Amino acid sequence: MAHYNRGEVSCLEAMESAFGKADVASYCAVNAFKYVWRMTCHEDGLASNAEKAIWYLEKVIAYSKDGATGRL
Repeated sequence: MAHYNRGEVSCLEAMESAFGKADVASYCAVNAFKYVWRMTCHEDGLASNAEKAIWYLEKVIAYSKDGATGRL
């Protein structure tokens, strides 16, 4: 999502620097939950919310493989 970049740094990279990978992994898990929740509330946005949930869950998986699962 290039629109979340500031120069060469993504928002998640800046968050990692400020809060650490474990906390960002937790943030991604919470955001995935939010988008799954929205899928059940807004049928017109089902596909886009599902895609966003998957995107965040893939980040959680990547952090997990990196050993940064935090409070998950």
